Amino acid sequence: MKRNRLLTLLVGLCLTMVLLAIPIMSACVTQEETPTETPGTTPGTTPSQDVKTVKIGMLFSWTGSYAPYGVPLRESAQNAMKLINEGDRYNEATLPDGGFMVNGQKYKIELVGYDGRTDPKRAVAGINYLYEVEGIKMIIGTMTSPEQFACQPISEAAHIIMIGGHAADELTQPGIKYTWATSDSQSNRARATLGYYCKIMKAKRVAMLIENYASMVSLQTGALTVFEEFKKEGVDTQLVANELFESNVTDFSTIIARLKTSDPDIIYLGAHPGVCVLVVKQLYEAGWPVIVTSATELISKDTFVVGGKAANELFGIAGIDYFAFRDGKITKEVADAMGTNVDWYMATAQSYMKDYPESDTRFATSCYTHLNSFVNCMIRSGTADDAVKMRDTYEGMEFMDVSGIRKLTANHRVTSYMPVSVYFESATGADNGKLLAVFTHTDNWQTKWEAIYQAPYDTFPGIRERRGY
Repeated sequence: MKRNRLLTLLVGLCLTMVLLAIPIMSACVTQEETPTETPGTTPGTTPSQDVKTVKIGMLFSWTGSYAPYGVPLRESAQNAMKLINEGDRYNEATLPDGGFMVNGQKYKIELVGYDGRTDPKRAVAGINYLYEVEGIKMIIGTMTSPEQFACQPISEAAHIIMIGGHAADELTQPGIKYTWATSDSQSNRARATLGYYCKIMKAKRVAMLIENYASMVSLQTGALTVFEEFKKEGVDTQLVANELFESNVTDFSTIIARLKTSDPDIIYLGAHPGVCVLVVKQLYEAGWPVIVTSATELISKDTFVVGGKAANELFGIAGIDYFAFRDGKITKEVADAMGTNVDWYMATAQSYMKDYPESDTRFATSCYTHLNSFVNCMIRSGTADDAVKMRDTYEGMEFMDVSGIRKLTANHRVTSYMPVSVYFESATGADNGKLLAVFTHTDNWQTKWEAIYQAPYDTFPGIRERRGY
């Protein structure tokens, strides 16, 4: 009898210790593995028992060389989650009281983030954590093409749907089933932007400067093809220099000296944003005011804060933002051509700016498209956990989005509008751009582009004369 009482006492004591240990073990997840603070419901509220939560992963870089993009993208995703969970009155896919309905079941979103640090090895650790520990089958990310290349064997084998901003052509080649990109492929960016810079802006001599990084090399390859097409078309433009540099280069003086001897009208730059600002500053310090253009988002808030007077009259594809709509830089005709509900766009951007007043407004609505595509996919496929069904629904899906009518095209890209803007010196990096043109593709493979908007601006020969180089 005493033995039985003692056994009961020991069992009870052990059970108590286990129960007490559970929250301690939960709190002991290392910082490396801890998701970012992205609650699934609005702070201060508790979902009712009939509301389920679907976890969506977020594999961005809020440290590392792409942090100037990764941090505002994370905040954009958090803002989108808040709007969808609370009920976005402009989005017909959401319910008036928040969330969305999948096959008769109400859901809300919980974002689980992992910092990839612009490092392929970290990205692999991230996708493994999100899938194996969190059980996630839908991920926004990655930030860059090398990270996505590293993650793709895992996402394809495990049927994890990933949608991000990676631009290398090879990431969405035929046979890839679970990777989509909201950005245009680099070869298509080269085709649209060089068409604008050379045919419309009359750049006759182009010097190309490319970072030896997967997505940028893909841009270089696409650009070389475009220059060959120009020759066949009789376009009066030639590539006078083609420089490739390693990512660890910080002193560009020798490269700048070589480029200067080629006497270009423009430099066509493809590099990380932090590297871009180094190039721009060193061009300025060398006393060579040559125009810098790009087919990538070389513009970030830090470009102007760090670049100072050097960051003036830069050409890039980032441009459609809150200020463009607020200040009438985008006319109603252009907004209608893009299928954009301006009120929806403005409301989303204002929510972002309210919650993240110090962040970069150019990314205010960027991740709404990612989350909204997942929401529409779950609703139409009738499931929030069958990745194969969701993938089949994703293929060719068209949906209404904050930035217009979007479609997932045959090359696993999302239909988009490519804005080209010129940016001027700004102490804050905000409200300092002029929208020059908006292009869209006319085919499902995004190889044919046309301008739906063009604003008057000096051509490059005139700019060169004005700047004196």
